[in-house]
Amino acid sequence: MIDCVTCFNAHLYKDQLEQMFRRRYDIFVKRRRWAKLAQSDGLERDQFDNDAAIYLLSINPAGVVDGGLRLIPTTEPHLLSEVFSHAVSGPVPRGPAIYEMTRYFTMTDRTQPHASRRVAGELLCSMLEYCLGHGGEWITTLFDTFYVPRMRQNGWDQELIGPPTRYDEGIAVAAKIAVTVENLRASRVVHKISGPMLRVLETQRPSKAA
Repeated sequence: MIDCVTCFNAHLYKDQLEQMFRRRYDIFVKRRRWAKLAQSDGLERDQFDNDAAIYLLSINPAGVVDGGLRLIPTTEPHLLSEVFSHAVSGPVPRGPAIYEMTRYFTMTDRTQPHASRRVAGELLCSMLEYCLGHGGEWITTLFDTFYVPRMRQNGWDQELIGPPTRYDEGIAVAAKIAVTVENLRASRVVHKISGPMLRVLETQRPSKAA
């Protein structure tokens, strides 16, 4: 199962959220060398890790975060609108039915490639499940061009919405993915997933006493 973490239930996931930020630091700062994100605390956060962020986390039975991604409603400031608008041909897609997905990562243990692919599939299916359940019609995203072949393997209705764009550490491209039952079904077939993956625990704000 994939856990959905928002500002309303984040108090239930304090340890897992810190793990997520540390895993992101290991992947994006140490390995990918995104130097502008370097911090002395070893946590990778940016200005979009705020109350608008929705995190989907793969948490194994030992409580370890094996993967995750971030969704931002595009009615709020987000990566494409504030930092990479030049990567989009024309206006950046925005609206209440559009979410942006960023900071997607999975476990990196090369001795367990099947487990990593399983986590990846569960995250992508849960992303579509969440957006379908919240009135989403499109997901926008920005990813490195080396990831394009993997995106195509999902069998999605998707399209690139801008040219390859160079940034300090590589070349990225913007895309949009249709939020449809058909795309969800395609993801489940590709990743051999038989049913819903998304789990949402208590969504009430914590009491002041907590």
